[in-house]
Amino acid sequence: MLNRRQLRIKAMEIVYCFSNSTQNELEKHLQVFKNSTDNFYHLYIFILSFFVEFKNYCNERLELSKKKYLKDQSFDFYLKISKNVFLKKITSDPYLKSQIDLFNINYWSEFPSHLENIVKEIERKNLFNHNDITMSVDFEGQRKQVITTFKKLIASDNKLYDYIENSQLSWANDFALVNSLVLSNLNGVKKKSSKSFLHKSAYKNKEDSNFGLKLVECNFSNEKLIENEIIKVIDNWDIDRVAKIDMVLLKMCVSEFIYFESIPIKVSINEYLDIAKDYSSNKSNVFLNGVLDKLSKTLLETGLINKNKKGSK
Repeated sequence: MLNRRQLRIKAMEIVYCFSNSTQNELEKHLQVFKNSTDNFYHLYIFILSFFVEFKNYCNERLELSKKKYLKDQSFDFYLKISKNVFLKKITSDPYLKSQIDLFNINYWSEFPSHLENIVKEIERKNLFNHNDITMSVDFEGQRKQVITTFKKLIASDNKLYDYIENSQLSWANDFALVNSLVLSNLNGVKKKSSKSFLHKSAYKNKEDSNFGLKLVECNFSNEKLIENEIIKVIDNWDIDRVAKIDMVLLKMCVSEFIYFESIPIKVSINEYLDIAKDYSSNKSNVFLNGVLDKLSKTLLETGLINKNKKGSK
């Protein structure tokens, strides 16, 4: 689910937006972070809901076609969808259905023309392309058909992305990771397993669920201490001249140096330099690398960094 990089980015967004806030607003910031991770899981279920609506749409059209005197030209396509055992397995998952209801996901019923256009495109591209209707491809072949459809039409659908971008503030950043997660889930579905193929939380484990919250809390609770340590090592730089996003990344990395005993210094530095590539200027990496290297050495000397065995590697 959410990896550490994504959790750092979510924490960074909150620290950036609410810098210079008062200590008594900490609970509000933590709640914003929790909402952001909840929204990630919501997006995950939203993307998966397509398969349920796609299957239902095709089943309905198949039944209507059967009642017609002349066979609908799309009858064979609808029949292929109805015979896809892999699609049937994932769309009949009770937990998926319960989560769709829980999040009240109704996009596809609100925008039926979008669903219809996608279905037509799937048919036009012949993505469920075994020729003989009486012969169904095997489970792995059916899996491949569904995954190919997802990659070519859902994960890259501009209209869907526009909706996602405008619906929740964090969804645009989450979209790529959610798509990767959906692909991983689809590849992991077992034909004979009765277990739900879904993740049931936004986090891999309890440690990760606490990581982002702690990162936000440490930054706001110790902002002055962290900022003062940074000021001490920035040679010939007025603190106001440092780009706001660079200052946020410095503070977060220093926070990990001091308050996350099990995370090695090199890991923290590399993570924030990597984030800076996407969120800061081209020149930031050299500046951040130099300051963080100096900060780590200074904080070790003064005893503010105390890593445990795992964090000392």
